Amino acid sequence: MLCNLWNRIRNAGAKKAIILMYHQVCEKRSDPWELAVYPDRFEQQLDRLKRTFDVVSIDELVHSLLQKRLRKNMVAITFDDGFADNYSNAAPLLEWYRLPATFYIATHALKHPQMYWWDELQAIILNSQHLPFCLDIRIGGEDFSFHFRRHSHLSCKVIQEISCWRYGMQVPNERIALYLGLWQRMQPLTHEDQRAVLDQLRAWAGTSRVCDTHSAVMDTYQVQKLNANGLFSIGAHTVNHAMLGEQDEAVQAYEVQQSKREIEKLLGKNIHGFAYPYGNYNATTKSLLREAGYQYAVSTESRAVTSAADLYALPRVQVKNWQAAEFSFRIQQLMN
Repeated sequence: MLCNLWNRIRNAGAKKAIILMYHQVCEKRSDPWELAVYPDRFEQQLDRLKRTFDVVSIDELVHSLLQKRLRKNMVAITFDDGFADNYSNAAPLLEWYRLPATFYIATHALKHPQMYWWDELQAIILNSQHLPFCLDIRIGGEDFSFHFRRHSHLSCKVIQEISCWRYGMQVPNERIALYLGLWQRMQPLTHEDQRAVLDQLRAWAGTSRVCDTHSAVMDTYQVQKLNANGLFSIGAHTVNHAMLGEQDEAVQAYEVQQSKREIEKLLGKNIHGFAYPYGNYNATTKSLLREAGYQYAVSTESRAVTSAADLYALPRVQVKNWQAAEFSFRIQQLMN
């Protein structure tokens, strides 16, 4: 008990930093994973950061960790997945406020512009006006069946429920139940297997491949332009946005090493940082990152960075569509 009390007292006085994790800056009709921040809310958040906190690049934060010199109120800004709105909506506001940020890129999307699998799944299951009553499909070597009783047709009520639903809330209809069941089974698959499942689902639903501007990713030119701006830096996010901890060592090695090679070739310089897709990794992943020459990796564990932080498992706080007051409160709460 005394030991625990001492640890709480010691930690209360320790300097802490926060790494913010963004994904998109846009307005989305449906956002079940709360990945999007409205542009006006994002600007409010940046204004609060500029006035209240010590915003630094993540490279500077990592250097401070290595030197055991974390400063009070340090905050770093990061973006995952390389969505096009990072370039069109987020970067101009970051530049206006002169705030640094790092963008972690999954390189396959640069060469093959297409929606991420979860966005395409959402388009097929949650946006299709009509779906067949029965689905029988094989996913990851297992059979999956689903039978609609009520919601194969997309009614106004179901559309409203889909728009309001967020992960963790009670599932209000069969469309969301099917979407969630498929998502959970598809997430650990390889990129090739995910695409194969999507092909089957499109054929079943009678839909073609969709292109949603809110789900578009950056191209090579946009990534190069961000890199050319002294405020911004680029990191790796695998090749295929793979759930690394669920893959064998050979797949992990490819995802970790190849993404670094491709980004360095594109930018003509070394990169140092890596972001784990879904925050998922294991001991093998961390070992491969060190061998590949990465200096740090960021996770999705929502807590503050302390001087004892693991450089290959740095925690980050996912930023949601919060107004400035709530945004600031949540950061301060983690720092205290």
